Formats: sequence, C-alpha cells, structure tokens
Amino acid sequence: MAKLSDLINTKTDNKTITIQGVKIPVNFNMMTLEYVAEAYGKSFSQFEKDLNILMKRKTVQMGTKELKLINSLIYGVVRSGGTETTPEELAGSIGFNEIQSVWSDAMAVFNDSYFQPEDISKLKDNKAKK
Repeated sequence: MAKLSDLINTKTDNKTITIQGVKIPVNFNMMTLEYVAEAYGKSFSQFEKDLNILMKRKTVQMGTKELKLINSLIYGVVRSGGTETTPEELAGSIGFNEIQSVWSDAMAVFNDSYFQPEDISKLKDNKAKK
C-alpha cells in the first residue's frame, strides 16, 4: 500500500516563527483546532469567540486571559508544525520582548489558513453560479 507522502506533498506549509532566535516550524491544519482547545481549556469555538472580542479592541492590556489566548494559538501552530511541547513550556520559553513578534507570526499563519463561515459561503456561491 502506498504512503500518502509518496503520492502528494504532505508538508503543505513551510512557515516558521522565531523564538529565542531559533526558527520553529509552524502550521495550521485540522490538528491545530484540538491543540488550541487543549491549551485554552475550552472548545475551539469558544477560543474563536474570545479571540474575536480581543481583536476588536483598540488597545489590549496583557492580562491573564489575553496571554492565555495568545499562548493557546501559538501552541496550536507550533504543535501542528511538528514540535512537541506543552503550553506551560512554550509560554515559559517566549520572552516578554518576543510576545508581539511571535504572536504576529502565529496570527499570520492563522489568518492565511483558517476558513471563516463567509469564505465557505463564497465557495458555495461560486459553485452555484457555474
């Protein structure tokens, strides 16, 4: 029986984020949703709702809830990229001076890869028009 990796490119994304000067591979795939929920301690849909609230703020004060949101997404994309870690280990490895750049890179991966409900409806609309 053939391996999927022999038939197609299973490494669809070669993005990285830099932590302590080291490039860490990241990805956003189906497993990311589970990793994010694991780190957040709530469902991915609740994470998404809370993230949307955070992103609508004009200014953000870094409190416990905000840091948990940030770390959960970073953890999800790092684990999906193939690096084994825990949410606690990852949070402890990112210096406060690195949070903004690591968060920005993780959000870029998230935004580039995550389908919103509007995106799915656009796909359906395009199929209906053909």
